[in-house]
Amino acid sequence: MTIEDQATALRGLAERFKKQCETPSLPRERRASTLAVTGGKGGVGRSTIALNLAISLSELGQKVCLVDATPGLGNLDLLCGLNCYWNLSHVISGARQIEEVITAGPGGIDVVVGANDLSQLEGIPATTMQELSRQLETLEENYDVLILDAGNALHSSTRPLLNLAEMFLIVTTPEPTAIADAYASIKRLSTMKPALIEVLVNQAHDANHAAQIFERVEATSRLFVQTRIQYAGLVPFDEQMTKAIWRRTPLLSYAPDSLAAKEIRKLGQRLLSSLQPDSTGSGQWKERLGGIFQKSTTSPDSLASVV
Repeated sequence: MTIEDQATALRGLAERFKKQCETPSLPRERRASTLAVTGGKGGVGRSTIALNLAISLSELGQKVCLVDATPGLGNLDLLCGLNCYWNLSHVISGARQIEEVITAGPGGIDVVVGANDLSQLEGIPATTMQELSRQLETLEENYDVLILDAGNALHSSTRPLLNLAEMFLIVTTPEPTAIADAYASIKRLSTMKPALIEVLVNQAHDANHAAQIFERVEATSRLFVQTRIQYAGLVPFDEQMTKAIWRRTPLLSYAPDSLAAKEIRKLGQRLLSSLQPDSTGSGQWKERLGGIFQKSTTSPDSLASVV
């Protein structure tokens, strides 16, 4: 698609959004709870966690849609073994509606494959971003859980999509740079709307080490950002995960009895307890938001305290 074609498509999308705003619509029942899997440093395993967590929730009877909203080159299609032409970039350009790019994925989940270069969001008009967010919200009518593989929380293009989430799952590893970036992500997310923030330590050496990492991040966040975070647990380093990635197969399908798969299932079971719908059709995450989020009123901090 040429620049001129893309500009034409964007103008058409903006006009369509304007008309929709002018037309009264009936209120929709909100079903899905939205979880954004995010973090800072690349290479910490966000996409593999998002994919396998989605499958674990599907195994528990939830209808799940996984959206690859990673800035840059999305790779969920590779991890799933999918070969899709239509993707999120076509929704952004206005060539397709969100429901037209949904693909049946592994383990009973549905997948929206990522854009070729989601960093293009930085130059897209606000009305177009609002339309993309609106279309993502329509997915909540048909699913129990919507998981956004949101990539780097520090990337400016992810902010509009992160605003859709009721909960953030920040993935880090024991590496000092990953830990520092996890804290930077928490600091960034704390300036957004109130949402639950949980930290998962991936590729952990052992339970004690993972707990120590979380305690350092939690103490620094509480001191400098005045934001409460929760411990999502750990996923141990497991060679089966590497083999599954090379085979383009989710770990829960390739090695369902592996240590990492068992921990991801534990995470899914724990999250599900917070996803049970109430009488209005929405999950219970929002009920747990009271007092969990405050904007920072302290002076700037040093990352040295967290690593």
